Amino acid sequence: MTEPPQGAGEALSEILRLQTEFQGRMVDETLRYLRRVQGMFEPHSPGTVLRPDAPIALTVSAPVGGRTSVQLDVENRQRVHTALAAVLTPLVGDDGTTWFVDADARPAFSLLAPAEQARVTVRLRVPADVPPGVYRGLVTFRGLQPAGVPLEVTVTAAP
Repeated sequence: MTEPPQGAGEALSEILRLQTEFQGRMVDETLRYLRRVQGMFEPHSPGTVLRPDAPIALTVSAPVGGRTSVQLDVENRQRVHTALAAVLTPLVGDDGTTWFVDADARPAFSLLAPAEQARVTVRLRVPADVPPGVYRGLVTFRGLQPAGVPLEVTVTAAP
């Protein structure tokens, strides 16, 4: 067996040091990125109260097991670009039934320039086990404002 060349141990040590430093920085940057993403989509801590912006609620209706959608026009009135992501809060019925909605927004995410407008469509799927009635909640826009637009969904009996 031959001896390693002079200084090979120092070179290996330097490579390991650099690799460790790189991995540490990669972890720090990844965590910082994930915190930013989390802050954009869920900036509210437990105990936060969301109050509606508009006095008039958007109203839609759908049968049990059916689908419905609502469209909103949004404008960025800030002086900077902002991320736009529509999120629907849980809906609460008059009898206290809470419905965690299976909904998706189109576009799911977009970047709005100052004074730019966008149309957002929120599609809802009504599960078969939701009791008929009126359910109220908010459509919030992460990135634009902490308040939301009131939404009333009237769930009717299946035909």
